[in-house]
Parts: sequence; structure tokens; C-alpha cells
Amino acid sequence: MKNQTRNYFLKATFLFVALLMFGCSKDEAVSPAEELSILGKWSLLVLRTTENGKTTNDYVGKTGDYVEITNNDYIISWDGDRFAVQYKVIEKNKKISTIGTSSSGGDETVEIRNLTSKSMTLYQEYIEKGVKYVNYIDLKK
Repeated sequence: MKNQTRNYFLKATFLFVALLMFGCSKDEAVSPAEELSILGKWSLLVLRTTENGKTTNDYVGKTGDYVEITNNDYIISWDGDRFAVQYKVIEKNKKISTIGTSSSGGDETVEIRNLTSKSMTLYQEYIEKGVKYVNYIDLKK
């Protein structure tokens, strides 16, 4: 169940990243007064998982794959199947925690990297049973 939840989260995140990467336009400059936000519907560009540095999953998002981060604390994804996971903000626009998604039933921390008005990368790193896992999800608005 834990791995299934993690796989759903990874799929959702991957979809979110894939959509961001496929955008044609360059990111627009954001003025200091304008605040960037992770909220909204993001296209999934690429979802990549590595184990001890070797790529084990490399999914390129398809048209319609997305990750939506809602203002009511849910991340919803679609890659042929709809999936939702509850989240909480740890550090605004820097880290979020997905609630109850770890294999032990606890929360998992996801870093927000390279956030612009048009793109974002979600990054997760953890060690389980001596294996280092790294997950990347590239997203585009």
C-alpha cells in the first residue's frame, strides 16, 4: 500500500513536471512585488526516478497529464487515472509534505525547485533499506 501510494504520488508529480517542460514560451520575468505560487494546474513534462544513481523510471508526460495543486490542501493528478493526496506547506514555495504517503504511513517531504511563473520541479530524496531514491517531476503551466 505504501509503495502504491508513493507510486501514485510519483505519477502525479511526474505528470505535473512533464506538462511544464513542453511549453513553448519562455518564462516571463516576475517582478519582486509579484509573488510566485505553486497553486494551479500544471502540465506534467517528465517524471524520473533513480535508485542509487541509476534511472529506474523515466516517464514523459502525455497531452492531458497534469498535476493540480489546490488551495484546499490537495494535490490532484491525472495520467489516465485520477489520484489525490493531501499536502501541507512546510516552507512557502520551498517545501511541502505529502500526508501519509510514506511506506510507513507517515508524511514525505518534497522540495520545490526552479519555481518560475511557468515552470517548477518537484524533488524528493530518501533512503530506504540502504537504497537512495531520488524522484524528479518537471511541470509547466
